[in-house]
Amino acid sequence: MRWLIEHNVLHFYQTAFRAGHSTVDQLFYLVQSVIDGLEERPHKKTTAVFLDLSAAFDRVWRHKLIEVLHRSGIKGTYLPALDK
Repeated sequence: MRWLIEHNVLHFYQTAFRAGHSTVDQLFYLVQSVIDGLEERPHKKTTAVFLDLSAAFDRVWRHKLIEVLHRSGIKGTYLPALDK
């Protein structure tokens, strides 16, 4: 987690799996974005997309995930080596 934060891999608004952050923060960001859009003239459109990823890693292609992580610079003993 420290590496992700230090290398700016996580988006500022990423709250999941981060200490001191919660879904309440996400709701605050959404509400604030809507308010900011309504205050602009002409009004800015606000779009929200909600994804339920609760079972995403049950079906993820793990080899591809590891490959993407390696290409992103995340390597070490905590990730299995890629078999080429």
